[in-house]
Amino acid sequence: MKIRLLGTGYGECKIKKKSSKDFRKHGGVIVDERILLDAPEDIFDAAAELGFSDIFDKVGDVFITHSHRGHFSEEAILRLSEKRKIRVFFFFSVLDSIAESSKIEKVSLTPFMDFNLGDYRIIALPANHKTENEDEPCFNFLISRDKTLFYAFDGGIINFDAFSVLREFKIDGIIADAALFLNDVSPNHLFHNGKGGLKMALDILAGAGIFPENGRFILTHIPSDRKRAVHEEIREFALSNNMTAAYDGYFFSM
Repeated sequence: MKIRLLGTGYGECKIKKKSSKDFRKHGGVIVDERILLDAPEDIFDAAAELGFSDIFDKVGDVFITHSHRGHFSEEAILRLSEKRKIRVFFFFSVLDSIAESSKIEKVSLTPFMDFNLGDYRIIALPANHKTENEDEPCFNFLISRDKTLFYAFDGGIINFDAFSVLREFKIDGIIADAALFLNDVSPNHLFHNGKGGLKMALDILAGAGIFPENGRFILTHIPSDRKRAVHEEIREFALSNNMTAAYDGYFFSM
């Protein structure tokens, strides 16, 4: 798998220097140039600033974790469909907010939905997160082909029900939420991860034999609402805990 993180920020970025690793747009992760995970409103700006304006040309499938604006924009979905027909996987009531188009196929997701998408196996797992809509489930995604990727944000420490599925896999790569990195919060905070929650998640997954010693544990959704540098601080934490601190445009393969 070839994986590119476009935006890696959480909150409004106040860093103005675009060459800085602390200059961060919102989410959007592309797998093998064809699967897009989350489609926030600034995803095209993020790609253009990184010099990847054509990166969406082959994207045919879009998976949305939840309806917060840092993860989902109806306008972004419509713009993605201008180049080719796409499938959008999301919760049914939020799919209704996307304008009808012959170039957009809407696929409703439910927790634990397990299906094949070409060569990929996809499992939609429940996430420890909430939106203003109490009826809307939030998702993490398990994506398997030759390797297995766990796309695990937003959401705090691993959902107990999801763990029953995760323990059946060897996970080669994890993209995890670090939104509360700058805050002194309990590791048991449900909706985002701080340092304690990240360490706990890694200990649980490694201890259960799910996550190998040579696995890739990538931190994203990094707080960007302050003017001071964050990247070097989170990079030091990551290096000392067998993790990697991502930045906009970060690429890895497995």
